[in-house]
Amino acid sequence: MVLLVSAVAVILAALILIPVAVKVITGYYLEPRRIDARLDDYIQNFSDYVTEEGIASDDAAAVSRWSTRHKNVHLVVFGSGDSQLGVFDGEILEGDDLPEIQDPILTDNISAGPAMGNTYMVRFSDRICTVSVMDYSGPAVYNGVHIVGILAAVILFFVIVLVYYHIQTKAILHLSSEVEQVSGGALSAPIQSKRNDEIGSLARDVDVMRTTILQKMEEQRAAREANSELITSMSHDIRTPLTTLMGYMELLQNDCEDMTPEQITYIRLCSEKAEQIKELSDKLFLYFWAFSVNEGGVEPEICDAVLLMEQMLGEWILPMETEDIALAPLASELPEGTCMTVDTKCLHRIIDNLFDNIRKYAHRGHPVTVGLSLSSGDREVCITFKNIVSHTAEKGSGTHIGHKTCANMAKLMDGRFETSTKGNTFEARLYLPVAREGL
Repeated sequence: MVLLVSAVAVILAALILIPVAVKVITGYYLEPRRIDARLDDYIQNFSDYVTEEGIASDDAAAVSRWSTRHKNVHLVVFGSGDSQLGVFDGEILEGDDLPEIQDPILTDNISAGPAMGNTYMVRFSDRICTVSVMDYSGPAVYNGVHIVGILAAVILFFVIVLVYYHIQTKAILHLSSEVEQVSGGALSAPIQSKRNDEIGSLARDVDVMRTTILQKMEEQRAAREANSELITSMSHDIRTPLTTLMGYMELLQNDCEDMTPEQITYIRLCSEKAEQIKELSDKLFLYFWAFSVNEGGVEPEICDAVLLMEQMLGEWILPMETEDIALAPLASELPEGTCMTVDTKCLHRIIDNLFDNIRKYAHRGHPVTVGLSLSSGDREVCITFKNIVSHTAEKGSGTHIGHKTCANMAKLMDGRFETSTKGNTFEARLYLPVAREGL
């Protein structure tokens, strides 16, 4: 459509401007008085040229040189008798190419008729001759006007197209800016467009997508809140009767003199299964917390790595001793005052989860070691936990929920969590970012 409008505008401009230009040329440039004035100038210039150069009336080469410098001028020098010398744009004319002028009058400013020429007397070096000068510049001027008109039409065409594309590009950049705001998280910023073209349709489609995303996010938030309430309620509903059941199991185990060995075994198994259910419910709640805390965000703090780890490990010294597991002193290779960026709640849960597993699977005759070191070009603090796995531990009996939970919580703190087993040595590594200045 734009190309069609541009073409129509160009044609209309040509139909209007070119006739006007032609009329101006006809009424001004080709007006008889101005033609006569140009011819007078031509003959005066030629006469001066002949006098200064001392040119003879039959020197065709010299006359041709003058004509070459004066385009669209037809010059005829009449000699005695039938002798004529004609030159047009530097080209020497002979025979039928010469104009027919009979009995030229040897007076000044005599019109030569329809050829737009005048006849003059010019003094050559050898004699005085009649010279006819004709002006043929009119067609050249017309051609120049047409060429200029065509160039103007082409320029007008591209100006219209470029203006249109500038408007389109401006609209696209505006839409791009609004989409960039939405992609940056400002989903509440509307994308508006009053255009009725493809760009307007695209803007409205993107806005529909934005509102759909907002709606889906609201639905997901409501679903997460419902899941949170469900997990919390389920955990409470399971723990309440489970705690009562475990209390009854403990009472039965403490008062078992009148029971048979088989009954005692059954009570012990029931107590172990109740403890197992409690641990699984705890892990379920912890796993859910780890994957839902991302919505609420973490609260990073800058803490001294050695002091924080000594404090958290100190809470596990007595619980580990009751399990006959020794906890070696913290081994630190960190420079003094090294700090790390950490959410203390997440770190506390990771350590609790690790030591819960250590109590179940660690060998009682070997101490558990915890070390601190720098990693990744001194950009991370590596916290390493090592223990020897008991040969009585059931391989593959775990659900690995704890490891997945630790990995997710480490990711929330811009860190990472890895585990490996070499022989009977289990190693867990927690990487946390070294605190940057100004955080």
